[in-house]
Amino acid sequence: MVTVSKNLPAVKAIRIWGKGRWVSLSMIALGVLMLVTVGGYYLYAAIARSQLGELEVTVSLDETDTSSGSSSIYPGRLVPSLSWDDPRWANVDSDSDSSLFEGFVPVDGRGLPAEVGGLSAPTRIEIPAIGLGSTVKELEIVNYGDARGWETPKDVVGHIPNTPNPGEAGTAYLFGHLQSPIRGEGSIFRNLTHIPDLLRKGEDVYIVLQNEEDTEFLYQVSRTTVIPQEDFTMQSSSDSTITLVACVPAYVYDQRLLVTAKLVGVRG
Repeated sequence: MVTVSKNLPAVKAIRIWGKGRWVSLSMIALGVLMLVTVGGYYLYAAIARSQLGELEVTVSLDETDTSSGSSSIYPGRLVPSLSWDDPRWANVDSDSDSSLFEGFVPVDGRGLPAEVGGLSAPTRIEIPAIGLGSTVKELEIVNYGDARGWETPKDVVGHIPNTPNPGEAGTAYLFGHLQSPIRGEGSIFRNLTHIPDLLRKGEDVYIVLQNEEDTEFLYQVSRTTVIPQEDFTMQSSSDSTITLVACVPAYVYDQRLLVTAKLVGVRG
């Protein structure tokens, strides 16, 4: 039998060197992965911000025709505007849209007189064009230690209570999440970004707000805009309007999408 002697310190050193080599390679790979991830995120953010202009649309709302008693809230809704050039082939399902306007009394958009009463806080919002329906909650002020601010709505739409109630003159502000992947606060406004495309195609988009007395207020969307988060301020208006606010773009959330609508009808 032949015995082969081994240099144990040398073998041990080789093993340690091998382990250290793999640790070093793993750290390098992790560093490269982090650089690619961060670089990819910043590239995505830059591209997403560059596309935000597509979310900005302004449309001219038809004024109420007081001579005939008709209003822009009845614009031939039995046939969608996208099918006006060929109404015979319009989708028959669109007939159900006409029920949205039944019972609404047209108003001029300047808000209802205070003596009308029943102008309480909103409790529910519906936007049929994008399949949105949600409870509306009055937001509370939260103490964040060195600052105070409005709470963020969770799985609901939040109304800033010191802004007007439905039907009142001025601009009511309603907040919701496009997505909330970290805090898990829902995605009530996930389809809000579809509104600009609908407006651009000629579709009318309506919002229904219901208040505590079950009175319903019909608003027609007139404008969508995007501004940096640091430029956002709550503005007022001489008309009765609402502004829906969501953070964009997805997974960046440093801009604000504003969807503004004007009061055109009341029911109940």
